[in-house]
Amino acid sequence: SSCAAARGAVAFSWTLQDKGGRRAVLLTGAASELAVPKGTMAGGSKYSLTVQVTSNGVSSTGVAELEATASPLVAAVAGGSTRMAAPTTADLVLDAGALSYDPDQCPPPDPMGASAPCSDAAL
Repeated sequence: SSCAAARGAVAFSWTLQDKGGRRAVLLTGAASELAVPKGTMAGGSKYSLTVQVTSNGVSSTGVAELEATASPLVAAVAGGSTRMAAPTTADLVLDAGALSYDPDQCPPPDPMGASAPCSDAAL
């Protein structure tokens, strides 16, 4: 702010930590704003965000608890949404594993590709 700038330099120190188990530091920053890149926080996990602001030897710390929500799973059946089978068809096999995915774990599959984009044990 213009008030803070008139009084002296303001320093910022950000830390984003995973709250699960070892509290690993995932991200740090020193600007007045912290951008958290997509994919940094896992859906369904909790995090602690700390900012320390210092000016003229005086500091203050703020903490926010964050919870990343999980994205909905994407389900798709290979080959389209319509199937026709004759009464004499022995087995009708439908494949949802090739195109279905968890967007928090994998990028969308390439419909023209020959294989799934990544191995997602949850599906």
